[in-house]
Amino acid sequence: MGEAIQLIQVQQYLGARGIGRFYSAPRQLVGGALWHSFDHNRGYHPDPFYGGIMDIFRQPKYTYYGFQSMRDPNLKVPNIDNGPMVFIANEMTPFSGTDVYVFTNCEEVRLSSFGKEFKTIKVKDLGINMPHPIVKFEEAYSWSELMRSGRSQNANADKIVVEGLIGGKVVATATKSASKREIRLVLEVDTSGIPIIANGSDIVTVIAKIIDQNGNVKRMAEEEIVFEVSGEGSMIAANEPWANPRRVEFGTAACLVQSSIKTGKITVRAHTLFEGGNTALPDIITFESVPSSVPLLFTEIGSNQSSEKSKKEIGNTENDKIRELQFERNQNKIKAVQEQQTKFENSIK
Repeated sequence: MGEAIQLIQVQQYLGARGIGRFYSAPRQLVGGALWHSFDHNRGYHPDPFYGGIMDIFRQPKYTYYGFQSMRDPNLKVPNIDNGPMVFIANEMTPFSGTDVYVFTNCEEVRLSSFGKEFKTIKVKDLGINMPHPIVKFEEAYSWSELMRSGRSQNANADKIVVEGLIGGKVVATATKSASKREIRLVLEVDTSGIPIIANGSDIVTVIAKIIDQNGNVKRMAEEEIVFEVSGEGSMIAANEPWANPRRVEFGTAACLVQSSIKTGKITVRAHTLFEGGNTALPDIITFESVPSSVPLLFTEIGSNQSSEKSKKEIGNTENDKIRELQFERNQNKIKAVQEQQTKFENSIK
């Protein structure tokens, strides 16, 4: 999901027809909920759900930071992200919009682009019935100006810097720089602070980012990433062509690593499918699983050689028939869901 699509989503969710409705509703309304928070494959429909504020691998979209900006900057809750924040929703690519959108829970926002300071915007002066609406700086980004800044000696000539102010003091800062030529892959283990457990079924996401020499994620990269896992873990669907290699999306590619029943080190290596002198260098990361806090009670299932043999013996003609039946079944399911949706919509008119 690219930059433009994410901006459309965040404005739908945080606009007048999204969260904005809560603040214009009667006082009897005490809250609301979003279903679902993550992109996912739907069991009742063949098309994935793409309306989450995170993607299917739990990587944040713009909308995640938009929702984050709705929190009270003074709220202090243990073990979660708190306090004032600012986020720049512009990747500074040739296809990025000239307007720069900022998400913040601060009182004021100050933006500098290409070393030039724009006016400070007071959130309350936007005239929107929300505590922390999206802030837009018009004509704050220009690709042609970015190209000219490449020859400048000014250290801030290719940056967008945003400062959030509360009570006239800077309490949050964000910087966005245009990415240059890709240099290497960087692997990260997304444990959310919870180590992977050696119970044979725990799963953790490993993210490969393509970065430039300054550590900026190259959002427009299109490489395919090959993952190799060794030690006390294995990659889910490691031999499936749709999972490994994995095509980069918005600068990152991900794999799912499943633990074994033994504690120990798990090593993940990632490299581009087509390696060469100008492609990103590979990366390796090692992490450890921890013992399960409960005893493992299970029975080993016997070999599935017989089932594999039967699969191989099925000819193409029979496979085609099975696919046709599956397709017909899915079409019937979709039709049933559409009928249910129509009935529901008619019932609330």
